This record gives sequence, C-alpha cells and structure tokens, in this order.
Amino acid sequence: MLKLNQKNISVLGSQLIKSKTKKNIQPSLTQAIKVSFATKNNEDVIVMCANRGEIATRVFRATKEQGFKSLGVYSSADKKSLHRQKADHVVELDILKSPVAQYLDMDNLIKIAKKHKVSIIHPGYGFLSENHQFAKKIEEAGLLFAGPPSDVIEFFGDKINAKKLAKKHNIPVAEGTEKPVDTLEEARKVCEKITYPVMIKAASGGGGRGIRVAKSESDLEDAFERAKSEAQSNFGNDSVFIEKFVDEPRHIEVQILADNYGNVVHLFERDCSVQRRNQKVIEIAPAVDISQKLRENICNDAVKLCKAIGYRNAGTVEFLVDKNEQHYFMECNTRIQVEHTVTEEITGVDIVGAQLQIAKGKSLKDLNLTQDQIQMKGCAIQLRLTTEDPAKDFAPDTGIIHSYIPGGGQGIRIDGNVYAGCEITPSYDSLLCKLTGRSRTFEECRKKLISLLKETQVSGTFLRNSCQDLQIKEKTPPPLKIPKEKRIEPHNLRGYKQILDKEGPEGLAKKVLETKKVLLTDTTMRDAHQSLLMTRMRTRDLLGAAEVTRQTHQDFFSLENWGGATFDVALRFLHEDPWKRLELLREAIPNVPFQCLLRGANAVGYTSYADNIVKQFCKQAVKSGMDVFRVFDSLNYIENMKLGLEAVGEAGGVIEGAICYTGIRDKYTLEYYVEFARQLVNHGIHFLAIKDMTGLLKPDDATLLIGTLKKEFPNVPLHLHMHDNAGAAVSSLFAAVNAGVDIIDVATDTMSGVTSQANMGTMASILKGHQRDPKYDANNDFGLNQYWGLIREMYSPFESPEKASFSDTYQHEMPGGQYTNLQFQAKEMGLATSEWNRLKNSYIQANNALGDIIKVTPSSKVVGDLANFMASNNLDKDQIYEKATKLNFPNSVLEYLQGKIGQPVGGFPEPFRSQVLKANNLEPINGRPGKDIPDYDFESEKKKLQDKYGLFVEIKDTDVLSHALYPDVFKDYCEFKMKYGELQDVPTEFLLRPLNQGEEVNLITKNGKPLDIELIGMNETNKETGKRKVIFKTNGRVREIEIQDEAVASQLKLNEKATPGNSKHIGAPIKSTVVEIKVKEGQEVKENQVVAVLTAMKMEMTVRANEDGKVKRILQKSGAIVENGDLLIETE
Repeated sequence: MLKLNQKNISVLGSQLIKSKTKKNIQPSLTQAIKVSFATKNNEDVIVMCANRGEIATRVFRATKEQGFKSLGVYSSADKKSLHRQKADHVVELDILKSPVAQYLDMDNLIKIAKKHKVSIIHPGYGFLSENHQFAKKIEEAGLLFAGPPSDVIEFFGDKINAKKLAKKHNIPVAEGTEKPVDTLEEARKVCEKITYPVMIKAASGGGGRGIRVAKSESDLEDAFERAKSEAQSNFGNDSVFIEKFVDEPRHIEVQILADNYGNVVHLFERDCSVQRRNQKVIEIAPAVDISQKLRENICNDAVKLCKAIGYRNAGTVEFLVDKNEQHYFMECNTRIQVEHTVTEEITGVDIVGAQLQIAKGKSLKDLNLTQDQIQMKGCAIQLRLTTEDPAKDFAPDTGIIHSYIPGGGQGIRIDGNVYAGCEITPSYDSLLCKLTGRSRTFEECRKKLISLLKETQVSGTFLRNSCQDLQIKEKTPPPLKIPKEKRIEPHNLRGYKQILDKEGPEGLAKKVLETKKVLLTDTTMRDAHQSLLMTRMRTRDLLGAAEVTRQTHQDFFSLENWGGATFDVALRFLHEDPWKRLELLREAIPNVPFQCLLRGANAVGYTSYADNIVKQFCKQAVKSGMDVFRVFDSLNYIENMKLGLEAVGEAGGVIEGAICYTGIRDKYTLEYYVEFARQLVNHGIHFLAIKDMTGLLKPDDATLLIGTLKKEFPNVPLHLHMHDNAGAAVSSLFAAVNAGVDIIDVATDTMSGVTSQANMGTMASILKGHQRDPKYDANNDFGLNQYWGLIREMYSPFESPEKASFSDTYQHEMPGGQYTNLQFQAKEMGLATSEWNRLKNSYIQANNALGDIIKVTPSSKVVGDLANFMASNNLDKDQIYEKATKLNFPNSVLEYLQGKIGQPVGGFPEPFRSQVLKANNLEPINGRPGKDIPDYDFESEKKKLQDKYGLFVEIKDTDVLSHALYPDVFKDYCEFKMKYGELQDVPTEFLLRPLNQGEEVNLITKNGKPLDIELIGMNETNKETGKRKVIFKTNGRVREIEIQDEAVASQLKLNEKATPGNSKHIGAPIKSTVVEIKVKEGQEVKENQVVAVLTAMKMEMTVRANEDGKVKRILQKSGAIVENGDLLIETE
C-alpha cells in the first residue's frame, strides 16, 4: 500500500485561509487512493471502527451493506458490550490502561489496524474522532481515514481560527474573543467589554463539553474554572474563548458531505435546540417553522465554508439563530454526529456508508449525491434514551439495566447498545439508545415518538415528557378534554349515606332518633385492625371486602375506616396514600356513611398545627368521601376540641363530639361526664359519643351513664364505642342498648374481641328478637367473616400475643391499641413475661405520677414512655417525685408537663410539674397549644414539593396536606415511591414474606396487564461490596437486580452515607470520581458555595453546600471513587 505523506494531503490551517486554489492538493491524494485500491475488491476492504457502543454498531452495519469486512475493538469494561457481537472480528485493547484510555491509545489502535490488514479506520464520534494527531498518524501509517484530512481537523479544532475563516468569507459570527483567554482577570475584562451574559467555550473539541454560561460576574469564576477543567480532561487542552451569549437561540446545524475532488453538498439542516447542559437531547430534521430564505442562507454558508477549507468526508456546520432569524456561525464538527439519523431518514442518504465510499475514493457523483439529486421528504425526530437521573439535575447514573423491551412500528428506527442485563458504567456516556421516528409531518412524527416511548419499557424514561411538551410553534392546541366514565349504580342502592346526602347532618341525626332498632358501626376497617394488627392492613385487602360490605352493611349507621393512626401508618409503613384509600373505598361503597377519628386540634397527627391546616384537612376529607368525624381530645380538653368541631362543621361533615371515658370514680364522676357532654352539645354537635378506649365501662355503669345522658340530651343521638380488653364489652353494650343508646361499635367476628371491639355476630344474635334488634344476620354475610379471618392470618407477624381477655385492664387502664403496641415492643426487646408484668405495673405508677389522666393517643403515649423509663431505671412514683430535678425524662413527658398537648382534668401534679420544667428551662403553656401558630402557606409548600418530587410523583392538594401533617414521613414516602413505585398490585402475602426459589406470583398492573414474576435464584454475596444478584423471570423474560445483603453489609467497611433530608450532609449525587475538594475542615461556607468537584462519564459537576455553616468533617479526597449517596462533607 502506498504511504501518504503529509505534503500529499494539504497545507496547514493558516495557509489554507490564504490559499486561492486547492487544485494542487487533490491530484496526489486521488492518485494515492487509486493506487491503494487498485487491486482491492470490496470483500478485501477491512474497516475498523476505533470506537465503541452504538456508533460502532452503526459503522459495522454500514460496512456490511457496502460489502466490506469489519474489525471491532473493545476495552476491559466493554466485554459484554453489544458492539462486540456486530463486527466480523474483534480485538481486546490494552487492559493495563483505564477504560477510557484504552480507546484513546492511538499507537495501539493503529498497531491493531496494521496487524489485521485494515484499509479504512472510522473514528465514530467522541474519543479520537476530532483528534488531528490520530488522523495524521493514520495517514502516515498508509491507512485511510473516514473523515477530513488531519490539518483540516486541526484547523477546525481551534474554534477561534474557524471563526476567523467564517468572517473572511462573510459568514456572520457572534461577538467574542479572537484568541484564547488564559486567566480569570483577562476573562473579566472581556466580559465587561462584550457584557453579560457570556458563553465560555473550549477552544478544542465539541459534544457540549467544556461549555459554561456566566449570566453575571458572580457566575464567572466557577464557570471559567469548570470550562477550562472540562476542556483539559476531555480534549487535553484547557484553552477557552468567550463569546456573547445569544439569548433564547435556536441551534441549527447543516450536514455536509464532501469528496476528494472539491465537491461539497449539504443534506439540509437539523434543529438541535432542545438541549441540557449544552448537550443535545432532541433533534429534528428539517428545522420546523424557519423561512426558506434562512434555510438557503445557512446551507449555502455551510457549503461555502467547507469549500474554502478543502473539506473531505462528512461534517456538520453549526449555527445559532436568534429571534430575528439572524444566523451566527458557531463551529464545524469534523465527524459524524450522534443525530445523523434524522438526516438519513429525510434524505434517504446513508451518511456512514458514504463516508466509507468517499474514503475509498468514490466521488459524490459516483454515489449519486450531487446537490440536485438530494431531496428532502417528511420529518424525522430523534430522542436519546439515557440513564440520567432527573432527581439529580439529570446527572448520569450507573448500574444494571434490568429490563429493556423496545417499541417499534412503521417509520421507527432504533440505534443502540442496550439489552436487559447490560451494565452502564461511569467510564462512558450514559446513552442507551437513539429512538428515531419518521413521518410526513412534524406533528405526526411527534405523536409517533410519544407512542414509541410509551411502548418502550426501560427504567428512567424521562424523555416521554420531553416529547409530549415539545412545542416548536408559538401556539399549540389545548389538550383534549376526555370525559370521565360514569358510574351506574345498582337500582336498589340505599343506606344512611343517601339520607345524609339528601337531608344533611341534622336530617341524619333526626332519622337515627326516629329509628327504633339499635344501629351498628363496623370498626373492622380501622380500629379493629389497629388494635389487633398494629394498623398494618393494606388498602387492597380492605377493598377486597368492599363489594360484599356494601350489600351486607347497607342498614349500618357507618363504617369506621379512616383517621387516627391509619393515616400515619399508611404513609410511614405501608407506603400508601391515605387519601387514595379513602377515595377508593368511597367509590366501592357508596351507600354506607364513612366514619373517622379526629384528634381535635391535632387532626390525625400527634402535635399542634396551624388552624388552617385542621380546617383544610376536614374540607378535603369531606370532598374525598368522609362523612362522620368523631372528634375527641386525649385529655377531654374542650379548648383543643373546639377547633376540630368548628372545622368539621365548616366542611359540611357530621360532627360527633366524643367523651373519652376512663371509669366512674372520685375524679371522674358521673356529673363530670354529664357536664362535659353539655359543653359539647352547646358547641353544636350532631351526635354525642362515649369513647371507651380501654373497655372500662362495666354493665351497671353503662346503664347509669347511658341512661343519664339520654335523659339529659334526648335530642342528640348517642353513640357508644368500647374495646373488649376485659371481655365484658358484649355485656356492657347489651346494658347500653337497654338504656337507650342509639348506635354501638362492633367488629366482624374474626376481627373482634380482646383489644378490638365486641363481636358483631354475638351482639346481633343476643339482640335477635329484642325490641331493638339491629336486624343483622351474621350467618348470611356472603363469606365476609371468613374473608377477614383469612386476611388476619396473613398479618400474623403483627398479631398481638395476647389471645384472651385480661381482667387487669381495670387496674392499668391501658388502651387496646397501645396494649398491642407495647406488647409487640416488649416481644421485640426480648422481655420475659415477668418483665412485661413489671412494665404494666410501671404503667399504673406512671399514670398516677402524672395525675391519673385520661389515656388515649397522644396522652397514653406519655404514660407509656414514662412507664418504660421507670421500668428501665427501676424507679417508682415516689422516686421520680423525689428526683424530679435530676432525671432526664422522655421528651413526650416534658411536652405533656409543659402543656403542649393541653390541660388535664384537675390540673397538673404539683410541685412535680414546676420542678421538672424549671430543671429543664421550660416555660408552661396555658390554653390551647397551637392557637398562636401562623397559617400554613399551602401554595408555597406545594410549589416546593413540585420542585423536589414533581418529576416522579404527581403532587396533589392532598399530598400538600399529608406533608403539612407529617413532613418527614411524607418525604420518606415520596422517596420510597420514586424508588419502588406503587405496591398496590403486589399481593400482601409476598410483601410479608420472600418468594421461594421457583415460586411465581401473578399480578395485574394498574393498566390491567398481567405480570408474572418467578424467582429463579440468587448468587453468592460479593464479600467486598456486600451485594448479591437476584434473578427473576418477568413474563418469561430473564431479569436480574443487585441488592444489598443486609446480613453481610453490617460487617463491611463501606463509605458512610449522607442522610436524606439532613441539610448538613453533602453527598455524592452519582457514582463518580472526586476531582477536587475545595474546602477545609473548620472553613466557613455559604449556601450554594461550591465545596467539591466530581467527574463521571467525561462530565464534571460541582457539589454545593446546602446551607450556611462550618465544615465539620471531610470524608473523601481527590481521586476517591464514590457511590451515589456517599457522604462527602459534613457541616455544622
């Protein structure tokens, strides 16, 4: 093969600008090519792609189509890359070098090419594709380069020289420097002259690397440093120049092809304006809504520029276009572009194939590519599917692709290097594949791409929204208004819900008073499972009983199914939206009133809230389907209850004011209960409730209390709620029915008794034939009782160990729900039965120490915390009184004594209270604790939540309320949902126990599609990382995920993790390498100050301080490899 000397190619850049003709260049080059290929047939031509991934695959396909053979190369990190399988032959690169350095080793690449008798080297894009030294070495080695001559690459690699050439040929350029800017001070002077905003750009390279925008002087230092650093790391040259930033420009580029004989043609333009971090995301050909004049101008200027330099092969001339359609030359990319596919689709030209044929010596005429033969037809759009994480400012992410099922169809083209099981490493670009759609018009093409994205199944498909929202035209038609499906109810639908809807709360109360029979409230869907199963029952299991319940319970007064602890537990432990639970149940059971528990001024939380939170909560609850609100206060403190009573009334709900019952004795006399009831009635309640949370109401006391209240308040329906801790609930309820109670709370047989409510079937049976017979046939429940029994078995891990009633209830007075929780905690702590009994005794003493208070959440928690404290420290009542100023009491006890949950009946125990407050420097709170809390700004908080979670989780008004009540819990809920999605479709059994090997679970997704998951197996745990692979089949496709083995992880020395939500923890946003830590321990830092620089996938990123503070710890150093979430810096 004839060796091509540099003098045979062309002269250097500065000479080229001055040159008037290039006829002296072409003959020697043409002759060399002819000699080189004189004896070669197509099958003898070997093409090597000095690249990887998607572009290597593209080159190999073109090679086959042209009848050539192909040679591929791969790095140690690319052993499983798809491009290895596409070449006729592959060679591994130097494993002693880094994954990136292996593709940058020019000498080794040329050595491999010569060894395997390669004729043409195609550089792809990225890596060495625009490195003039690589092109020169290829030329000197006597090989052909599928790209421009080396001196042309060198010339265009200096963007300042390129702009000079454009100016010389009357091609417009943006105002800026004509030489590199070396220092920050020099940059400041330039910016003062051309004014902000400015763009700082690497003088070499392309691909969006080494580019930063400085909108003001405050941005300049960081932008200048980052641009120079990225330029150095990506192109080996830190030279940058500065030009005026064109505001809201369109980025339009022209595809060029040129042969060895001075012929240059354009293949029309592409619009690449949709970018992120100066890198293209969506490309469109041709550009939409530009004038024909602009199209002709930029295409002609592109051809003019390339003819002036003596260009050869493929290239792209890029322009910025302002609002007035004035175009400015930016640069010329001397390689194939990622987005070449859209141009190929609208012109029908195989650009990569043309590159190879031009390198071989073919003219454009030989290839039927004269300008008059190139026609543009239709529209094409390309999207890039990447592993970038929207939650982390689209930083590239790494890991295993667990599932990849591409879409397809007419006019669809997919170029990629991805498959299920492939690993995305931090060494290379995060591109998975390019999705290209072609159609007759832009709008048709846009819709085609949206459909393609919906069909394509791969984690992290952010681009669906990008295409959905892509607006090229100034005006777009409004979205279609699709009517909601109408629900057609059964013709025999009836119940107290219909009475309430028609006649309102007052009408409902009147109807209840007129009803002779005692009415029932079923607590199975709330208090029963709260008391027996720690509130762990999921929405899907509640909905499983809904259809039968609406039939069997149509004569019930209500279903208690919401509020209280269920709200917190749904978010915290079940990772469910409690509002969605309410709405789904309402849709499924439209004929029975729903009832919830409202903790007065505390709503469904455990603390005080702004008044407008409580009121908005009640309004939204009514809107979502709630009817009856049982309003109570854990201390029967009327000031706390007033807000809740008013909030329910304003929302249009049924107000049921509740008296918390704690026995009839010296402190809590019959007169006390009657007087408290009077206060509630005077506040306009619709129903009066007795809430016996412990089961202390004895039959004789029930007769006395109910009889007295009915006599005192005959026009207010009376509702009795009690637990069955002592086993006397059925007797007491029977006595209450005889005394005139209007409604009683019961639970389905298999969910009743002990800490739950009385047995529904038993109550119905003993009242059968009674003058107040509820007319409920427990034996004709369509299997409902059996259903709840089976469901209860699934939740047995949360079951209370107490299997029988306990008469010591009358001594310790522990509420049913708390009894279950404390017993579960004691079991988890390994306490023996004797220790549990000692804890119950401490509970009695703790209650007396606090003044013998009413015990229900949250006051019961105060007693429980103090009891645990006393038992753990072997203290009794007298001892804590004696040591009041020296003990470190639990926070809940301090808050109670301070008055944060209200004022107890009879006041606080003195001098104990005053001594504890003084010792802890606390001031007492008088009156309602939350009365002075300022209003909550719902609109502002919603915007913050949308900014933080909106890409993954739709933020609704109900979510803002959840966040207002439980900010930390809601944050964890959102993060769980972002990681795992909705769990509603997963059967409870497989959430509470792991799958066995070979076992299959069959799901129906929310879209109604079947999803069959089978566990194939797990590999051994990696002793270094503590991770292991779990292999599944999903609908027959093999998938694998990597999980942390918790049993092993605790024994490994892993990097400390940043705590989510802790503003003093500054963590790594992605797996990356630390370039620089820019602060020192003890240094003061300001919010948003750059504290570290990381690099991943050839991109540098800055890490900033979350708030003002001082650097407490630095945990990583330059060169360290960090995982996503690793703690870099801690401040204080």
